[in-house]
Order: sequence, then C-alpha cells, then structure tokens
Amino acid sequence: MKCRKPNNRRKPMLTARMSRRQFLHASGAGAMSLALAACVQAPAGQQAGGGAAQAPVDLKLWKAPHKPAGEEVKIAESVLAGFHERHPDIRVEYSEVPWAQYGEALTAGYASDDPPDVAYQTEGISRYALPGQLEALDGWFDLEPELKDKFQPQAFGPATIEGKLYGVPWVLAGNVQLWNKTLFEQAGLDPNKPADTWEEIIEYGKKLTNPDADQFGFMIGPRTALEFHGWNTVFWPLNGGGKWTNEDFTEIYLDDEKGIQAAEFYYDLFNTHQITPPPDLGQVTGQLMSMFQAGKGGFAFEVNTAIAVIRDANPDFDLGVGPKPAGLAEDPKWARAGYGAAGYAAMAANSRHQEQAWELMKYLVEPESLKGWIKLLGWQPVLKELSFADGDPIIEAVEANLGNAVMANDYIPDKPYRGDVMGEFLNQYEAIALGQKSGKDAMIEGAQRMRELIAARQ
Repeated sequence: MKCRKPNNRRKPMLTARMSRRQFLHASGAGAMSLALAACVQAPAGQQAGGGAAQAPVDLKLWKAPHKPAGEEVKIAESVLAGFHERHPDIRVEYSEVPWAQYGEALTAGYASDDPPDVAYQTEGISRYALPGQLEALDGWFDLEPELKDKFQPQAFGPATIEGKLYGVPWVLAGNVQLWNKTLFEQAGLDPNKPADTWEEIIEYGKKLTNPDADQFGFMIGPRTALEFHGWNTVFWPLNGGGKWTNEDFTEIYLDDEKGIQAAEFYYDLFNTHQITPPPDLGQVTGQLMSMFQAGKGGFAFEVNTAIAVIRDANPDFDLGVGPKPAGLAEDPKWARAGYGAAGYAAMAANSRHQEQAWELMKYLVEPESLKGWIKLLGWQPVLKELSFADGDPIIEAVEANLGNAVMANDYIPDKPYRGDVMGEFLNQYEAIALGQKSGKDAMIEGAQRMRELIAARQ
C-alpha cells in the first residue's frame, strides 16, 4: 500500500534530488570525516551490499524546516553534494516538510512500504519508536565503537527509550541569559556582568525599568518570552530547588515548599517589583522580541536560536550572552538549568536500504556537514570537540554554557500525559503573572489538577 501524501495544496513539501550535475554547481566540498570507514558490516539481519554494476540506491531524507520555507533546501543541497561525491551509487532525495504537516506525513510514511529512510526527529521521538516504526541503532553504533563518545552526552537522553537508542544526535539547543549592554551602561551597571542570582534579577530589573520610556528590566510575559515561553517557564521550580515529579511520573511535587517558594518569587517579579513589561505586552508572540531589539528591554532568558534573530535584525546590537542567574537549588546542575533540546536523524525500521541510510546518518554529523548545515540554522554542535564559534565571542559564550542545557526527560518523563500536565502548569503560572492567584494557591490548585490528569491516564 503506497502512503497517502500530505495535502500539498496547503503547503507543499519542498523536494530536492541532488544530481551529479547539481553537485558540480553546488558550493561546499570535501567533508572532514569522523574517521569512520565508508563501508561497514551491517548488523545481523541486514544484507550487506556488494557486487559490481548495481543500480543506484535512492534514499529519502525528510526534515521539518528551521528556516523560512525553501531556504534550508538550498543548505541541504550544498551539504548533500559532498555525500554524493563520496557515494556516487547513492542518491538522496531531500524533502522539506512543513511543521504543521510533519507528524501526519511521518505517520503515513512509516505506515507505508516506502518510508523516509532517514527523518528528522524531535524529543517526541518515542511516538514513533515505541510502535516499532524506527530502527534501534545500538547495533549500528556497536560497529563504530568510538562514535558515541564524540557526542555531547546529554544529547542521547530523549532518544533512549526503554533501554534502546533510536536517533543519532543532529542538532543541540541550550538556554542562555541575554542582555543589552548599552542599557546596562546607561543604568550604571557593568555591561560585562549580568545578574548572577535571583536577588540580582530584582536588583538589576529595577535599575533597568523605566515605564515612562516603555523600558523594562526583565523581558518575560504571562504567555510569551522573546521566543520560547513554556520551555523557559518550566525551569523556575527546578532552579528554586524543587522537583516536578518522580521517576515514574506518578506524583507531582510542585506544591511542596520549594515549588511554592519559586512560584511566589515569580509572582513578585510581575506584581510586587513590576520589572516586567505590562501583561498586555506579553500575550502575543513577537511583542517582547520587538521591544528587546528596539532597545527597550534589559535582559531575558532565552533559547540560543534567539541570538541569530536579534543579530540578523540589528547587527550592531551590543548583546551580552552568559549563563542564567543561579536559583536557590543547592545542586549546581539545577541552579542554572535551562532549556535543552536535541534533534535526531532516525532510521525507518522498514527502510529497504538501512546500510546506505546509516552511511548518510554518519555523514550528516561529520564536522563539516554540521558546519555547513546546522550552524546556519543557529543551533549548536552535537560533537564535543566541534565549535561553531570561529572566534565569535557570542557563540563561544553559548557553547560554554551548553553544560547547563537540561533535556525534558531529565525532569519530566516522556509519558502520554506530559503535555497535559505541562499545560496545566503554564496556565497556573500565567494566573500568577497576571496577579490572579498567589504562587501558593496556584501551585496547590495546579498540583492537585495535575494529579487528576495523571490518574485519568493510568
């Protein structure tokens, strides 16, 4: 049964098959190797390729875009040119699938007899791994004993499901503190020393806030941040020394002393100290980013990709980048913990060309491939010994802070009800920011509701 294609009338896939002629016109050349052999013995059950005069193998590579539609296709073409030069017997058809259709397309593709051989997966990879639609990669990694050690260790977490690994880390994201150095100087603050503690968030925020000039210290809103709101907000109780849940995700601890203390601190930022923009300015995505770019915001906690947005809009912006202020948590891992995410290259379990797909996956995470593709998307390198900085102090600061990037599975396991529980938490924190509830009342009410959500799904 052939798969049902996504509704291209809504927003089509953008597909690029790299031919030999296209390669000759594409930029980019030899990729620096991870010192891996080009041909390997396939794991048990896989037929090794061989013999002369075989027809070229066609692979499908799917990815949702991290650039405006069509821009990443050009990046992919350039990077894949090097793969085609190295493997003239393999042709890769690259398809850019819009995020709005990606889940539907993957579901249909994996259910067909013609799936994407390699596809980009997010932290939600378990959705496809648990039903057996993805190939476990442990056997393939066993063939390359030194390969796994080359990656940032935290990158494997979300793709390790029930003891098996289903993805090759491809992109890595973290969270940093961003600040406007010009405003710091104008407020009498050292432009090279951002807030380092929760107390300094308040101190610096007050000095940087001037409501008459529509200028505010801490750029956070009830529903939005510069870019990512939810994945920033969930860290307040963790930074404060609290816990979300237990290992089985059967209990909620957000209404304990530490969780309530963090929620009360959050209340004070908006309502007592008033160092944030007015609530009506923090409801629509993009408002706070526009204010920050216009020099109307002092500092923010944000996903690293926001840096490229700011610099692209205003190359002269005097931007500071560093770790988040330390919260009250005694464990350093949690005191400055922030959003961490990884994206993966995953292999279809029913791919007819798994040996060639593995070669493509390894190629995608070679240093030069990552520089030619992932660096241009604003993400960070998944390889420990690779840097995208090239002498740029901003990117050097980003990479130095990657150790504070914590994956979601480390504090709230990937269960079917995780989204519902997080949604309830964000609703309660919105009510806190709006002054509708105290931190204590919100966490007591919210934790009970979260327990009910969990019980309903057991």
